[in-house]
Amino acid sequence: MTGFIGEPVRSVREIGYRDGRVDFVAELTLQFPGGSIRLLALDDELALDDDQHLGPVEAHLHEDVVLARVVRTSGGFPSQWDAWTTGGQYLYLRYRHGEGTVEQHPSEDTDTWDGKESRLWTRWDDGTGGGRIGLTEFLALAGLRTASAAEISCG
Repeated sequence: MTGFIGEPVRSVREIGYRDGRVDFVAELTLQFPGGSIRLLALDDELALDDDQHLGPVEAHLHEDVVLARVVRTSGGFPSQWDAWTTGGQYLYLRYRHGEGTVEQHPSEDTDTWDGKESRLWTRWDDGTGGGRIGLTEFLALAGLRTASAAEISCG
């Protein structure tokens, strides 16, 4: 952890554990500009690692970061998209003044955005002050990716 002292946390993500009988949040991934740290809690044990493979338990860990559908809602300033993961989770993607954010909300209806199901997934500042970014670059910086058959469109 000493390599991350003084670095801002870009995101904190939940990682689920599924084995057919149970489904629960077992891990948090803390992303920093210089890498990430994973905190895993299983069987009353806490493990900390630097994003390395955890052996047999790895097959049961799941993070919903694959996008099935992306709709560009603004191609100008700011760059922004509505997106849905393969698990059906709605995400609001935005890039403005060099800052990218990914927010999780119950739906694209902004009236639903103030509840406890809303949270910030990722935030970063690239130092450019820019307002436009392509989807591919945005997704790489956000730690997201599209499914092979993802639907990508302009709104």
